[in-house]
Amino acid sequence: MNLFPAHPDRARHATALPAFTLIELLAVIAIIVLLISILVPSVGRARDQAKNAKTRAMLKAIGDGLEAFKGENEDEVRKTGGYPPSSAADDPTEPGQQNIFGAQWLVRYLVGKDSSGYVARRNVPPPLLDNPQQYWEQRYWYDTEGGPQGVTLPLERVGPYVAPEGLSLVLPEKLPNKPDGGPGCDPNTFKQPVARDTFGYPVLYYAANARAAAKADAKIARYRNDTPGQAIYTMEDNGLFTGMCQGSTCRYPAWDFGNLLGGGADDATRPIYKLSHFGMTNPADAQSLAADIAAGNTATFPYYILNKSAFETTNKKTAIPNRKDSFLLITAGKDGIYGTADDVTNF
Repeated sequence: MNLFPAHPDRARHATALPAFTLIELLAVIAIIVLLISILVPSVGRARDQAKNAKTRAMLKAIGDGLEAFKGENEDEVRKTGGYPPSSAADDPTEPGQQNIFGAQWLVRYLVGKDSSGYVARRNVPPPLLDNPQQYWEQRYWYDTEGGPQGVTLPLERVGPYVAPEGLSLVLPEKLPNKPDGGPGCDPNTFKQPVARDTFGYPVLYYAANARAAAKADAKIARYRNDTPGQAIYTMEDNGLFTGMCQGSTCRYPAWDFGNLLGGGADDATRPIYKLSHFGMTNPADAQSLAADIAAGNTATFPYYILNKSAFETTNKKTAIPNRKDSFLLITAGKDGIYGTADDVTNF
């Protein structure tokens, strides 16, 4: 016996609740999709902006570290005004001849080869300074034991000038899409670490030639270290990462970090980065830059680093680089291509 019979009106209302029609359901789904399409790019942009901000903070810390290095070691390197040199050159701590580049020298000078600090030449005893071994004059400098008789290891360090953990160090050979390095490139070239930005690409370092910067007729840039003439910056300093191609000849192939380029190569097979579009025939003075700009050729290293305000306010008669007396720091940004609008730099 049911002591509480259902009220007939309630039962009727319970079975008469309205349901979504197919059209209404599709409309709701469409609204959700529209909201997602609006929100996802905004979230992506916010994430990219956060990464850019973090990279800028990293460049600021590196810049402060370079200034600290100069303040403590100005007599160590005179050609670059006390800042660590960036010229592509043989690694003096390793046997044989193997070039390392500006991005790698940056790490070597700021934190040392083993992240325990840099060995300043003033702290090296004569038996190690007088080492006659070619291409390996700094052997033992970073050793903790061994060495010639009468030398106590390890040697005294200076720095680190930036916390190593704040640099996100990585070996170039571990970066994506490593090129073969070009003819004659020692594979050990890829084994000296670089600092990478928040997008995973190396922080390039170019030190200004202080002696050239003091001359009124100095060129803004040159292509290679063995190119005659005074220039403030040198393209080759980071050639391993930016590429250095002329026609079908690659001194260093372009490094396609993200495989993002849809075509365009000097030899129809390798992608080219804008920073590498700079031929040795271009003297990179005000006249040549004005001619390049008039011809629409602005994808060059000297134009990229040009102080455009000084260039324009002097009616294109003054060509000086940004930060002509110190150094440039350049990261590729999200697209992985040096020389494009999303780069994060210190100028």
